[in-house]
Amino acid sequence: MGGSVIADSDFWKISNFRCYVRNISLNYTLPAKWVKPLHISNCAVGVVAENLFDFYNPYPKRYRNMYSASYAYPKLRNISMSLNVSF
Repeated sequence: MGGSVIADSDFWKISNFRCYVRNISLNYTLPAKWVKPLHISNCAVGVVAENLFDFYNPYPKRYRNMYSASYAYPKLRNISMSLNVSF
């Protein structure tokens, strides 16, 4: 009769799983037959995207970046393009 009557509960248990894209970098080198008529030896184009999107965020209205201070603004989405040309 001296046992505990308190049952374990997961009522306050919250999943902290989050899946998001932090950084994507895509580069493509143009074929030589396309750039030779333009007197270019090599040409590459690229795109870099940071903080692109969330696959799953349990709290979309309360964004929090786990890699910065809690009082900091969230990192903004950044998309950049690059062009690398060799003559």
